[in-house]
Amino acid sequence: MANVNYTVLKAAAWHQIGTNFEPLHSWSAPMSRELQADYQALIPLIIAKMEHNHAAEVLWHKILKQPIDQAKPFIIGLTGSVAVGKSTISKAIKQLLNKAVPEAKVEIVTTDNFLYNNETLASLQLTEHKGFPESYNIEAMITFLKAVKERKPDIKVPVYSHEYYDILPHQSQVIGAPDVVILEGVNALYRQGQVLAPIDLMDLTLYIDAPTALIKSWFMERFEHLVDTAVNEPSSYYHRFINDRLVATSQAEKVWHAVNERNLKEYILPARSLADIIIQKGPNHNVTQVALRKY
Repeated sequence: MANVNYTVLKAAAWHQIGTNFEPLHSWSAPMSRELQADYQALIPLIIAKMEHNHAAEVLWHKILKQPIDQAKPFIIGLTGSVAVGKSTISKAIKQLLNKAVPEAKVEIVTTDNFLYNNETLASLQLTEHKGFPESYNIEAMITFLKAVKERKPDIKVPVYSHEYYDILPHQSQVIGAPDVVILEGVNALYRQGQVLAPIDLMDLTLYIDAPTALIKSWFMERFEHLVDTAVNEPSSYYHRFINDRLVATSQAEKVWHAVNERNLKEYILPARSLADIIIQKGPNHNVTQVALRKY
């Protein structure tokens, strides 16, 4: 992660940034004080960036002699490998922002919601490429982000289910004029030749990093957990593995090497240098160091 373009803070220095925030007690699962500090430290940086953007917007409108009603919604792009903890950190940011800025409406949207459904992937001969950039409807993602910036009401987004391994038919996530949107997913910062890419509409970008061997172990654990929770869910993709854990482990290994590891090396890691903040994680999902972009 060494790069002259970044200021690197070790965990102790990083935690100091968040010391003015009270610990959260509303997590769905117990969280260590250290992990809370990891997440809390993001909040003053996010707020500073939001205030900076709004001040620039006010000045711009003043120069043009145009009225301004509200600040433009703030979009955070958060990426990293599968199983690296993107959803957990996104939920943490939302809860902490709600505590620090109660009047701000914060929404989380996963890029998986913009995957083509399995039927479409099959028709495009992309079933084996699910999770790679070409399996996402990037235009729909850009349209969504533009609608957020324009504060359009009741924006509808498809819903992807990891349990059923597909976009859920006749279901949608409705986003109603949020102040902050956290767009999280494996290819949130990906760019390849588009005139306009999702990252161009983001105000702050985060990359969650960890050694590949650790990420693989977290993926294997998550796969096992999904099999465990599928016992009473016959329609779940993972139900087929409940009676043979060797087959489940073999399938997880296959998916890791054929899809997730390749996706990480070819598409996700190259986007790391585009991030404003790179968070490096250790064995217990603890933050070991953070790199902050200088320019």
